[in-house]
Amino acid sequence: MKTLLFASIFIILRIGGFCQTQMDLDNQSNNSAQNADKQLNEVISQIMTEYKSDTLFIKNLKTSQTIWETFREAELNMKFPAYQNYYGSILPMCKSEYYTKLTNDRVQSLKVWLDGIPEGDGCAGSVRVAQ
Repeated sequence: MKTLLFASIFIILRIGGFCQTQMDLDNQSNNSAQNADKQLNEVISQIMTEYKSDTLFIKNLKTSQTIWETFREAELNMKFPAYQNYYGSILPMCKSEYYTKLTNDRVQSLKVWLDGIPEGDGCAGSVRVAQ
């Protein structure tokens, strides 16, 4: 009787999405990483549209983004060196979560070019004044 009760509870929890396998967690974190990449690409596209007349800025944005992507990979490799079997089955999830964090941080740092800054900032550089 107890076995049937526990089996029933497990099935209810599993169907309800409360129990997850490592593969489920990996897929979830991978989807988050892909969504962060999409958001990053959207922000960059918006910046490129708004600043399209500033060709030097666009050139520098592209250079900066290429270097940042290299930095992101280096950060991932630094945090999770390629020690064989050291991290176990949780590694893909951990790497995806860190990738997502780094990408979301980049999105936030680039949004200043869309949001603008208050007028009077003497160090605004290429960032436009907020409307």
